[in-house]
Amino acid sequence: MGKSTNNLLMIKLAFLFVVFCNAVVDVSHKVLLQNIAFKVFDGSEQVVWISVINAMIIIPFLLLFTVSGYLSDKYNKKDILVYGAISSFVLSVLMVFSYMTGNFYIAMLNLVLLAVQSAIYSPAKFGIILDVWGKKHLTKGNSALQAVSIIAILFAIAIASFVFETYYVANALEGLTTKEALLDAILPLTYYIVPIALLEMVTSLLILKKLKTSYTSNDTLTLDTKLLLQGKLLVKNINTISSNNVIFLSVMGLSVFWGISQGLMAVFPSYAKQYLHITDVFVINGVLAASGIGIAIGSIIYAKISKHYIEVGTIPLAAVGMSFMIYISTIVDSAFLLSMTFLVFGIFGGLFVVPLNSLIQFNAKRNVLGTILAGNNW
Repeated sequence: MGKSTNNLLMIKLAFLFVVFCNAVVDVSHKVLLQNIAFKVFDGSEQVVWISVINAMIIIPFLLLFTVSGYLSDKYNKKDILVYGAISSFVLSVLMVFSYMTGNFYIAMLNLVLLAVQSAIYSPAKFGIILDVWGKKHLTKGNSALQAVSIIAILFAIAIASFVFETYYVANALEGLTTKEALLDAILPLTYYIVPIALLEMVTSLLILKKLKTSYTSNDTLTLDTKLLLQGKLLVKNINTISSNNVIFLSVMGLSVFWGISQGLMAVFPSYAKQYLHITDVFVINGVLAASGIGIAIGSIIYAKISKHYIEVGTIPLAAVGMSFMIYISTIVDSAFLLSMTFLVFGIFGGLFVVPLNSLIQFNAKRNVLGTILAGNNW
């Protein structure tokens, strides 16, 4: 019994570590590209470039909704996580190559490929929580996943932004006015990403492979490419989500939350530079990171509130709280006050997203869980 418990704990920690590493690799590249756009462009042109970078991450989730759901339902989710870790390592090497050659478009292509990996990886990542934590501890598993993901994002934002700004000033890179020249100049900043991706791959191969899941490959499930191209599979999968009212409303709630969050992230850097006269990318990303810290805190608070059941009472409370914090953010005019506003926004966000994710996983049938989780991403 003790040995079994220790093995399960090791698998939980390994799973969370793999999720952490995967997020760090993805976010580091995105933040470095955004910082380049921030330094090279101003005003509306800057907003456009930052929005394009964000769009490159979002588009694969839209286009691969059906495919990612199919793969997660057909194959064992732990295998998808393992192959995802291998691809993350390969893409981290390609990332370094793009900086080495100073080719901004290869760097953007690599960003898209990382997003493709995430689009396929995400349904399996959320779906396997059932096997690792079980239905009884779903909220605990989701809280842990949410907290670790946010900590990874914050770590990547902090490291990438702090090192970027320090390196930028120390090497007088303000003289570089093109994105290609700046990309080549910051090559040394990318070297930490490859070892992290390597650790993710090794951990997946050595520990996650040992996870015993109740799901086996579904050989009867096929993907009709003709129907896929016609868009009929997309309609079918959307109908699968909307057939369960709890799942559909949870998906819509999460969509609104992340839509608002992405909108704030896209416009805030330009707003801070133009109206608050902040040009330090570490400070700007620090303000945005406050919301991530808040989400992690909110997730932990929710885990304490809801130990063995899904407490839905926090959902309307959190929605009202987030709306109020967005209003407050339009009034305050200092980096510190904005950080506090975003922090509280994030706390309410954690109390909002964890129960909604748990409701989706609890109410979805096992054989369509991947499709539903991919639809949630879509």
